Amino acid sequence: MITYLDIRNGFKALPEWQTGCWIRAECPTPEEIEFLTGRFQVPVSFIHDISDADERPPTEMHDDWQLLILRIPHLTHAQ
Repeated sequence: MITYLDIRNGFKALPEWQTGCWIRAECPTPEEIEFLTGRFQVPVSFIHDISDADERPPTEMHDDWQLLILRIPHLTHAQ
């Protein structure tokens, strides 16, 4: 699932991508991965590295953008 967040106003959801927004991609589907790598030139290796528990999440900085991948543990309780 891809969500766009306005970071200037407390991470409020946006209906579409805007310059300067945060892009949250949670458990991206193959189609969403293709969208992220095509539209935003996110390296495929960055996305695949996050699924490896032994790999450190990568960061990359460029002149006008920064790519930061976070892996945040999420505990679910069986019902």
